[in-house]
Amino acid sequence: MADEPPVGSPSILATAVILAPNLSAGPHAAGLDEAKGLRLEDLSGQLDPWVGDLGSVGLVSRGRGRGQMTRDKARKRETRTRMAKTGERYAAARSRVVEAHDPPVYDPGVSDASVRRATGRGLRDWLRILDEWGAKDRKHGEIATYLQEEHGVPGWWSQTVAVAWERARGVRQKYQTASGFQVSVSKTFPVEVGALYRAFADARRRNRWLERGTLKVRTSRENQSARFDFREEGSRVHVYFEAKGPEKTTVTIQHEKLAGAEAVEEKRAFWKERLGKLAETL
Repeated sequence: MADEPPVGSPSILATAVILAPNLSAGPHAAGLDEAKGLRLEDLSGQLDPWVGDLGSVGLVSRGRGRGQMTRDKARKRETRTRMAKTGERYAAARSRVVEAHDPPVYDPGVSDASVRRATGRGLRDWLRILDEWGAKDRKHGEIATYLQEEHGVPGWWSQTVAVAWERARGVRQKYQTASGFQVSVSKTFPVEVGALYRAFADARRRNRWLERGTLKVRTSRENQSARFDFREEGSRVHVYFEAKGPEKTTVTIQHEKLAGAEAVEEKRAFWKERLGKLAETL
C-alpha cells in the first residue's frame, strides 16, 4: 500500500487521495487526466501530485487537514463492518453510517429509522429524489401524490415525507402544516375511556375544567374522538382517546390552524395547564 501523501506546510494539508496507475510503465500506463475519469484542467490549482513507495501516483487536494482523513478512514472501517453484519452494498452501508454521524440540521418531525421502515428509504434518499423530481416547483399535495403514485409510499407517510422535505428546504417551519401551525399535547389519566370522553363531550363536565365557551362541538365518535371549534379564533381542536387498560386512558389534543410559531407555544402551555385542571376533577 502506498505511503500517505506528504502534508507539507500548514497551508497545504492532505485531505483526499486519488490514486492512478504508474505513469511510466506497463500496460496500465495512462495520463493523470484518464485516471478514474479525472480531468486535470477541471482541478487546476486545487491538487498537488505525490508518489508513493510503489510508484503509485496520486493527487492531494489542498484545504482540509489530517483530521478529516482520519475521520474518513474511520467511517470506511465502520462501513465495512456494517456491510459484513447486514449484507448491504457499500453505498447503502455508507449512507447509514454518514446519517448516524451527520444527522440533518433541520427537524423533520419524524425519525429516519421509522421512515426507512415504512418506506424502504431514509430521509436523505427522499430529499434527493424529491429535489431531482423538482419538488421546489410543486405544491404540498402534488408532492404527496407523487410519492404515493410513483414510489408506492403509503398515504400518511407520503404526507410525512413531503413535510420533511418542505422543512429541510425552508418551505415549511417546524409545527407548520398546509393549513397553518399545529401543536399536540397528550396526558394519561387513571380512568376508563368513557369517563375521559364524557369530560370533553359533555358541556357541563367540560365546564368544570375549561372556561365556558372555549370549545364548540363539531363532530364526535363515542370513546374515540371529538372535534371542536376553538373560541372565535378560527382554529380547530381534535381530541383522540386511547384506552390503555380498564382504568387507564390517554387523551391527545391536537390544536390546528394556529397563526404562527408563537401561538404553538402559547397553546401548548394552555393545554398542559388545562389538562392538569382536568385531572383534579376526575
